[in-house]
Amino acid sequence: MNCDFCSIDEQEARDIQLIDSIAERQAQIFSEECKFFPADVQIQSIYPLPDVSELEKKLSEQSKILLSLQQKVDDLASKVCFCSST
Repeated sequence: MNCDFCSIDEQEARDIQLIDSIAERQAQIFSEECKFFPADVQIQSIYPLPDVSELEKKLSEQSKILLSLQQKVDDLASKVCFCSST
């Protein structure tokens, strides 16, 4: 019976070593993948974020354009007869 416990302990030790090595490899891969992307600070210094008021102004302009186009579509649709030919 003592041997059974030894083999279970040995298997448990091997399993723990395997899990540790997998975790180490995942950490290594993650570290390598992070090298592909610059830090946030570098991104912001290269590409500064636009001011919120500027974005709001652009959104307002685009919304007006969209509304104008929608009105034109509605106007054209009202002039076209969508009658079925049955």
